[in-house]
Amino acid sequence: MTSLLSHPLTSREARESLGDTLQRFRTEGLTAEPVTFGAQRKPEAVMIPYEAFEAIAPLLEDLATAETARARIRAGGASPLSETAETLGLDPADFQ
Repeated sequence: MTSLLSHPLTSREARESLGDTLQRFRTEGLTAEPVTFGAQRKPEAVMIPYEAFEAIAPLLEDLATAETARARIRAGGASPLSETAETLGLDPADFQ
């Protein structure tokens, strides 16, 4: 396998080779090399076998959640859970 980030195809090349790519994904499964493509060979998207996507989907969700948390932390204004509970009319003792 070559570097996963090397040799991006043009969007046109990716479109024209889609049938062959799908067949390769069916045959090679998780070991199939991803296809990187974009306008003028600038990497903008990646095609991977679906079973590879299923394997990494939880990690992608964790990354998105972490980025949301980082943005909220940078923005400041965080308050203890007990204060938030009280603001919502809940018993803060339930959250200690």
